[in-house]
Amino acid sequence: MNYNEFFPIEAQKIVSLLMEKGFSAYFVGGCVRDYYLGRFADDYDITTDATSKEITDVLESAKIRTFLKGRKFGTVSARINELEFEITPHRIEDDYTDHRHPEKVSFVKELEKDLSRRDFTINALALYEKNQKEYLYDPFDGKGDIQRKIIKCVGSPEKRFEEDALRILRAVRFSVQLGFEIEEKTAQAIKNKLSLLKYISAERKAQELRKAFANGLPQKVLADFPEVFSEILGNTRFDIYGFSKGGFCECLFFILKDDTFETTEKAVFSLKLSSYESETVLSYKKIYDMGVSAKNLSEIVLRYGKFLKKYSEIFGGISMIEEFLYDETLPKSLKELNIGGLDLKNMGFCGAQISGTLEKMFSAVLLRKTENKKEALQIYAEEIRKDICK
Repeated sequence: MNYNEFFPIEAQKIVSLLMEKGFSAYFVGGCVRDYYLGRFADDYDITTDATSKEITDVLESAKIRTFLKGRKFGTVSARINELEFEITPHRIEDDYTDHRHPEKVSFVKELEKDLSRRDFTINALALYEKNQKEYLYDPFDGKGDIQRKIIKCVGSPEKRFEEDALRILRAVRFSVQLGFEIEEKTAQAIKNKLSLLKYISAERKAQELRKAFANGLPQKVLADFPEVFSEILGNTRFDIYGFSKGGFCECLFFILKDDTFETTEKAVFSLKLSSYESETVLSYKKIYDMGVSAKNLSEIVLRYGKFLKKYSEIFGGISMIEEFLYDETLPKSLKELNIGGLDLKNMGFCGAQISGTLEKMFSAVLLRKTENKKEALQIYAEEIRKDICK
């Protein structure tokens, strides 16, 4: 894919407008990296030596809607044809007092100074096209590292991670997503600076894990950097081999499955996952810990039924679950019993007797002690009532 096919024409228009007014303007960062990788870009950021006001004046004069998105960083957001692009003046940053955000931001005219503050060489790239010729600014050989498939910090790795601890997780995530090796000094700095991860919010940790685990368990990265994942999830007993299916919840469960339920629960809650994600991981853990047998099949189905099919498809190995799932004659929930609470009430059951009897009948159907037919279930309910009345 060439430059004009890859970069949206609307974004190219912004670059051209700035250059026509005598400013420099480049596509920068991840979109340039993805261009050379031949992969889809999530966004198309632009950097320029123009000030925020100059950016706004140039674009507004061309009837392009703009607004100042980040006053501290000078970022201008421009919208064309419902597409939004961010344009930021060249800047340098300093005084990362919380190991995450810079306290001091200064705007500069030199592109190299802007690129020198960035995390990895593969993201410190700036590109524009003029007269069908591409001009790449690459002071740290990021394109070479793309070709070598290497994740390498710009400048001192330890300084980069001291500035922003999230870069530790980004390095690991890029390694997973791109299949790149983490360069030796960068890898050592990751291990030396693990304690800085305490400055990263739970939500950001979870976000990076979601991206890293989106397409199965990254076994090599887990094996190379178990300390990173232990720092996030606690001192888990990693089981990382023989599993490549599933997404974030399945990968997280697989990593934690041999820990105690309490340890797993603590790890899940520490990440502040969504209620559905937490329920999914912990339900998998309960199914795994309980094991499926004739004695507890109905209990597992009633408690964790909505997760059973996915559990069976991803982790397999439980013939009883598979037999249950694919037998259309068996109910998958109390609602699928061919008898209901009103029927039992009409038969003389009341209060807690109704729910308890429904669960007993559900178990009996799963164990094939009776059929899921109304007449058969009424007979079975009468047998249960006799036991209640003894």
